[in-house]
Amino acid sequence: MRTSHYQVLTLILGITSVTILTIWGGQILVRSSQERLNPTFTDAQLWARYRWSFDPTQRRQAALLLVGKSADSPRRQQRLLQAQAWGTGPLAAVALNYQAQVAQKIGGNSFAKDFWLDLLRRFPLSPLSADAYYALGRSKIDLRAKLMQLHPSHPASLAAALELQNFGVDGFQGVTHLAKWGPRWHGAEELFRKACNQITGQNPTKEERELFAISLAKLGDGITALQCLKESPKNPVISLAIAASLVKGEQSSRDKGKHLIKQLLLKYPNSKESSEAIRLLVDNNQLTLDELSSFDKSLEKSSLGISIARVRFSLEKQPLEVLRTWKGKPEILDLQWELARKSILEKDFENALILLSIFQDQNLPEPALARIKFWKGFIQEKKGNKLLSKKIWDELIDHHPPGYYTWRASQRLGRSAFPELKNNNVSSYLPPLISWEPLLSEYQLVNLLWRLGLQKTAWETWRSIHLAKLRPEQSPSEIITEARLRMAVGDFWQGLSIISDLALQTSLEDCYKNDLLHRSQHPHRFLEEVMTASKSSGLRPEVLFAVAKQESRFSPGVESIQGATGLMQLMPETAQEFLDIPLQKISLKDPATNLLLGARYLSSLLEIWEGNPFLALASYNAGPNIVSKWVSEETYVDPELWVERIPFSETRFYTKKVLGNIWSYLNFNVTMCNVKKD
Repeated sequence: MRTSHYQVLTLILGITSVTILTIWGGQILVRSSQERLNPTFTDAQLWARYRWSFDPTQRRQAALLLVGKSADSPRRQQRLLQAQAWGTGPLAAVALNYQAQVAQKIGGNSFAKDFWLDLLRRFPLSPLSADAYYALGRSKIDLRAKLMQLHPSHPASLAAALELQNFGVDGFQGVTHLAKWGPRWHGAEELFRKACNQITGQNPTKEERELFAISLAKLGDGITALQCLKESPKNPVISLAIAASLVKGEQSSRDKGKHLIKQLLLKYPNSKESSEAIRLLVDNNQLTLDELSSFDKSLEKSSLGISIARVRFSLEKQPLEVLRTWKGKPEILDLQWELARKSILEKDFENALILLSIFQDQNLPEPALARIKFWKGFIQEKKGNKLLSKKIWDELIDHHPPGYYTWRASQRLGRSAFPELKNNNVSSYLPPLISWEPLLSEYQLVNLLWRLGLQKTAWETWRSIHLAKLRPEQSPSEIITEARLRMAVGDFWQGLSIISDLALQTSLEDCYKNDLLHRSQHPHRFLEEVMTASKSSGLRPEVLFAVAKQESRFSPGVESIQGATGLMQLMPETAQEFLDIPLQKISLKDPATNLLLGARYLSSLLEIWEGNPFLALASYNAGPNIVSKWVSEETYVDPELWVERIPFSETRFYTKKVLGNIWSYLNFNVTMCNVKKD
């Protein structure tokens, strides 16, 4: 039978279509296999890649991302992890580690044993094997010892050290390990005290006592640290560590700290520890004029602390020379602002400009630079130079992340208004778009774990790799990495502390890292509880985030020396005023309860001050009765000057900081970069 032209043409078109579809489908598969999976992918997208990707590496990464999203279903995790531990790369170790953990959840230690053994056999040196050493070491003490040797800073190693309670057999091996690698590990502090007090019946060596004393001092217990030594410190490093803890305590503790510092200055007058010790006294207002005069004359030129003290006591005839001599030091930026602030409040604007301009050619930390720019613009406005003032403030707003000074510049220029903090339609509030972002660590394995949503494993691996190197200093990027990892596993107290310190001390040239640094300082923790308290009180959610960040760093269990408790740091008697039933103090550590009562209190302060955010927030810190004595015409005309006249430095700093936090949360997604890095 002969084939018609029409049939031939149809056959050719059909083959061509199949070829085109095959090529097109292949291109899609190739592009799909090149995708960098991360937590922003939906479950459906990940499931499609887990089932259909022709790239086994992508299938495994999709499986691990789904495992991280399936914490409440061990059986599902078990199915996802089947046949994923192939190869010799790090993800094989990750898959084995999770297979063992899931098996332990489902069937206990015996069910997980084979996975742990396989992990040790195939990856004996990997930090991902630390959990295997720990799990199998319950019955084999040699495995525990190997764990502490190979991965000393890994959480599994610290947990193993904590369990070495039988000092009769192991001496002080466990507590010494904790002092070196994890003095803040839960339960370590009590072990240090027991070892120092010889509760075990054994005597620590001198070196061990010094190690325990330094650890206790870092934890804020300088009194026990001093007692642990059994004698005066013989080492300037130990003296400084203990003194740093003591001078921040009660009066009796401060007296001991000052005595220790005097001994340090007497024995090691020209050491760097002596200079740092004097700075401690200066920063904590523990240095008198007579004490300053009694110091060795040779310290005057070598001690930053003495230089600052001489300026503050008006003994230095050329303070500008002191600023130039010690430029680059964070303490000098504080001194510069202290002197400039005094001149501004005295309306000595010419001298203030000189002081504000002294470091203009230096790479300054962003907060210090923003402060300088705002006040330069303020002074020019007061001098009648409106165009120059506008130019300075425009540059401040356009080139700095949202904060207190960018808000004040915006208000002064009329560019953007600060919204009412109360009586807004909070039910329409939508949380900002918080997308996943790469970690940017120098350790690629840690970056990979973070990208796969395995945050806890990323944190443990980072500790194991990075801290074991015992570097004297971290790069700014790695400090940001540590802070983000800490917050990812719930340690907001330390995480926010270290990243805030970085922002105050370092200038980052990379625009994206600057943005990341800023966003990381403003987490949205306890969103559900914040929204409930917001709707109940009528306060904007951003206000509650801003106050909780400043009061407690989002740590619900924190309690001050005075008794202020929880996220919003409420005194029990204050909280009771806004509750109809008797208040149990422990309930203030519940985030929902604390936020609700704190919001009601702050709402009442805004009503007292007719919505004025400066007066309401100052009152939250110092109390409305005290703040009422500070109110003047300047409060409403030049609120920036009013804040700087607050006689309590803590309230002054607090008011500016919380107002800056609010502006940052209101403008969370504002970026200083045109293009973000992948």
